[in-house]
Amino acid sequence: MEQVQRNFFIRDRAATITSGLKKFEVWPGYSFSINIYEAGLFLCSNVRAKVMPLGTVLDVIKVTYMEVKDQMGPGVPENRFIEQFRLEVIRRVAGIQVRTMFNNKTYRVDDIDFR
Repeated sequence: MEQVQRNFFIRDRAATITSGLKKFEVWPGYSFSINIYEAGLFLCSNVRAKVMPLGTVLDVIKVTYMEVKDQMGPGVPENRFIEQFRLEVIRRVAGIQVRTMFNNKTYRVDDIDFR
């Protein structure tokens, strides 16, 4: 069992789903909470599922680069290509949830700094 935020998921029982060119894993899991009521303490357990994309943000950036390059064609000024590429990457990546492998935490992407 792996803890992701406050919930626990079983990665070994994950199901892989392919939708077009995208791949996802669905992790079954549980969430637990203890609530205090007039009658006493109650343990509440819920069944959860976490949908985790198998691709990385770098994969999205690479695919976006190739698509913008093919869309704009040859002979386009470099600064116009770079601006269009940056706008498209931000449109695709901003707002998605990413998971880091080194500390097993999830983060939401707000913006990308291309400096």
